[in-house]
Amino acid sequence: AGYLLKKKFQLPLQIQIHTDFLSPYFRKESFKNKIRVLLAKWLLPKADKIRVVSQRIKNSLASKIKCPTSDVAILPIFVDAEKIKSAPIKTDLHQKYSNHDFIILMASRLTKEKNIVLALEAFAGVKCQMSDVKCLLLIVGDGPALQKLKVKCHKLNVATNVSFEPWTDDLASYYKTADLFLLTSNYEGYGRTVVEAAAGGLPTIMTDVGLAGDFLKNDFNGLVVPVNDKNALINAINGMIKNREKLKQFSQNNEKEVNLLITKEEYLKKYADTAERLSKPLFIFSCGDFTDSLRFDSRIWVFRQSLYKSSMESRDICIPTTTEDPPKELLFIRNKNKKPIVAFCGMGGFSSVRSWIKYHAENLFYECVALLKPE
Repeated sequence: AGYLLKKKFQLPLQIQIHTDFLSPYFRKESFKNKIRVLLAKWLLPKADKIRVVSQRIKNSLASKIKCPTSDVAILPIFVDAEKIKSAPIKTDLHQKYSNHDFIILMASRLTKEKNIVLALEAFAGVKCQMSDVKCLLLIVGDGPALQKLKVKCHKLNVATNVSFEPWTDDLASYYKTADLFLLTSNYEGYGRTVVEAAAGGLPTIMTDVGLAGDFLKNDFNGLVVPVNDKNALINAINGMIKNREKLKQFSQNNEKEVNLLITKEEYLKKYADTAERLSKPLFIFSCGDFTDSLRFDSRIWVFRQSLYKSSMESRDICIPTTTEDPPKELLFIRNKNKKPIVAFCGMGGFSSVRSWIKYHAENLFYECVALLKPE
């Protein structure tokens, strides 16, 4: 559809790539993927600009599709590392799983390309070779392969040492209290969870996919093993269990890499730069009743549901919340009670008198500014 619009209206076309579709494992996975690769090889040379999320994908485009490197921009997936670093520890995995000495964490969708089976087979090998260490493989996530993976655990005789948990909002605690992070994908565009783990101070062993060799440098802030190589993975895990000093060194080096990550403001600026080169505006759509500034660059238009008039800037646009008409059967007249029903929308209380005074003083100030500001 984008290509047809480009042809009809003579518009610039930008294509974004978030997975390593040129990996042989991607193509072998399904017939649909083979069609996707053929379509991409035909379409990508016709794009004006291409945004990829890793150096690996850019290199693949240059070598396998002959896309000019000047047309390909790298903008990784943004990870709010500061949020992870400052998050309090709500769950200590070593307290939760107190019967285990060494906890290996995975956070992943449970799908074929993530190759969780490789992790289970390697873990079974580690369990046999390191019988004196009580290891736990904790897999956080969900997906269509869940039941098959549980069956595989029983076949490998590791069911008592593998735990499956659903997705949690407290992954930061898991990163901070596990001993090792593991990623065994057949292919990745980037590998966001590796960066998240690093922000939490957790060293990683991963297959040679996505950001391996870029953010995660082998034997500097983690270990990289060949894709689908069970023996290499077993040796890597065993080495990390035996060498705790190496884990500490990787964790310290992770901090150096995380400190080099760009901020949210820098990220949006780079995004705006890409759009500007194509003469395209950049829009942010925000839902929520808050007044924080969302425009980190003068070229960004922000559509939002609410904002104090005194805080509005030239490219802030407030749009009301709209809904379709509710079904007629839901419309009724509420019977009046002798006692009124009181409800609060939004802030129904304050933690202290000071917070109450601050809130109302700020509101009064903004209202006065709005009244005095000329139309």
